[in-house]
Amino acid sequence: MTSKVSKSIGAIVVNDQHDVLLLFRTFQRFWEFPKEKPHPGESEDATLRRGLKEEIGVEKFEFIQPFREEVYFDFQLGDEMINRQITYFAVHTNDSIKISEEHSQVGWFTFEKAKERLQFDNYRRLVDKLQTVLPKSPFKRA
Repeated sequence: MTSKVSKSIGAIVVNDQHDVLLLFRTFQRFWEFPKEKPHPGESEDATLRRGLKEEIGVEKFEFIQPFREEVYFDFQLGDEMINRQITYFAVHTNDSIKISEEHSQVGWFTFEKAKERLQFDNYRRLVDKLQTVLPKSPFKRA
């Protein structure tokens, strides 16, 4: 069996009410955060911006600092073991959401409801971590 590293950059998106945006991935049938694989030579920031535009139609957002978390997991795809590495940032937006074709549903959820919908413990831990860094003052524009 061969193995391959697969990297992505993603975002935990929140609105003014501190609700968390989740997307339902049609093929695998689970809720997730928006994420995108980088193009060769593309920075994390550029990948994040492109991913948010492509996956949810968002162009205007603010970073929530300090939040940069890494998630690692492995899965098998045919005869290949995939070592998945996803770097997540937290962002705030008021843009309207328009999902891509790979997702069939989108929703804004409270922290607790988001954790109920998320299938994986490492994603639920991201929501817990986000709660510790959300600002009490207004968001700063990136």
